[in-house]
Amino acid sequence: MKRLAEIIEGQTIFHASASDSVRDVAKMMSDRNVGAVAILDSGRLVGIFSERDLMKRVVAEGLNPEKTKIANV
Repeated sequence: MKRLAEIIEGQTIFHASASDSVRDVAKMMSDRNVGAVAILDSGRLVGIFSERDLMKRVVAEGLNPEKTKIANV
C-alpha cells in the first residue's frame, strides 16, 4: 500500500481556510479545476472539502453557500 506522501508527490495541493465561505471555496475549486481541497485551521489540516461535500452537505441540505462557513460543513 502506498503512503500518502507517495501519492501526492509532485502534485499541487490547494487549500482553504476553515473560516472561508463555501461559495469562495467552490469558486476557487472551479477556477483551479480541482475536485477537492485541503482545509486548514491555523495552518493545521482539519479536513478535506470535495465536490461531493458541496452537493450532499450544502446544496441538498438547502444551505446558503454565501453564508455557510466550510468549518460548519
